[in-house]
Amino acid sequence: MTNENIIEEHETEQILKERIKNIIQNIFQDEEYGFEVYIEMKSAPILKRFNLSEGRIRDKNNPEKNFKKKIQLSLEEAIKEKFIETDKEYDMAENVADDQNKFYVITQNEDYNPFNVTQSELNNIENYQANERENARGIFFRFEHSGNIFWAYQFLYQNAIPNRKGMGFHIIPSEGDIFEELKKPILLLSKRIDLLIIGDEIICDKIDFMQKNFGFQEFVKSTAAKVVNSIQNLELVSNLDKVSAYIGRSKLLYAKKMMRIKDSKVLQKTSEELYERVTTVPRWQGVFNLDEENHKLVINTYQQVENLIDLLDERYTRSDITGEEYDTSAKKWIAPIG
Repeated sequence: MTNENIIEEHETEQILKERIKNIIQNIFQDEEYGFEVYIEMKSAPILKRFNLSEGRIRDKNNPEKNFKKKIQLSLEEAIKEKFIETDKEYDMAENVADDQNKFYVITQNEDYNPFNVTQSELNNIENYQANERENARGIFFRFEHSGNIFWAYQFLYQNAIPNRKGMGFHIIPSEGDIFEELKKPILLLSKRIDLLIIGDEIICDKIDFMQKNFGFQEFVKSTAAKVVNSIQNLELVSNLDKVSAYIGRSKLLYAKKMMRIKDSKVLQKTSEELYERVTTVPRWQGVFNLDEENHKLVINTYQQVENLIDLLDERYTRSDITGEEYDTSAKKWIAPIG
């Protein structure tokens, strides 16, 4: 695989957006890309090959004669409409607490890897059988061009099965519009893509979908826990009990807020530098309880935890001319002058 998935240290939202879009466009630069379909099963083996009919005639100019090609072109169009021809911005999943209408890029790791099946060996896997519909969970569409690969995923909602209880119908072609009962479950392919997987990155605009079906809360909690470890290593806070309790609260919102500072440059400062800022900069004076002897912050309340997050996130900026202060999440995307 040659996709470049390593995020630059200061990759801006616009660069992130262009990087993802370029990968998709490179796959679709012409119609010579590979296209295969796999079914995600609820039980092992997890992935099965879905053999689509290519028809008797392979005619690129007439995809109606080729069922597989018809689906391929339909999904290509759906992917372009959703991920390329859009005004939506792209952002890293660590900033999901802002709850914007964006595409979030989730980096899979050892703690959270819901789509590791896309890294599986694809040779000699079993074919999906028509009688396995009740065990099918989703559909993976694999696109490849010149060694570059991405996967598109469509979740199979159980309530979308037309004939799950034997109440579906189909037309008897030879007899016109006469309907006959369908006895067996069918697989419904929609012109819909729920998310993309590019290398170790998931691109999705429905975080609630990820939480409900793919345990996104595991990613949030493990990332928040790593942030707490970074705060501990900073040695700025005398007691971390309240900080740890904050991310362990029942609502996932609090751990999401902690994720915001995962890559903050403020965490690269020394505890002495930060303590000096807290005690001299007007914005932070009087915000925290202080252990003046040891030059540490004392965190006793959840509000103080949120103040600590704001301090380490460095969301605030001040005008040198007016002295007014602004709260802006855009600051982290902007390179400092000089």
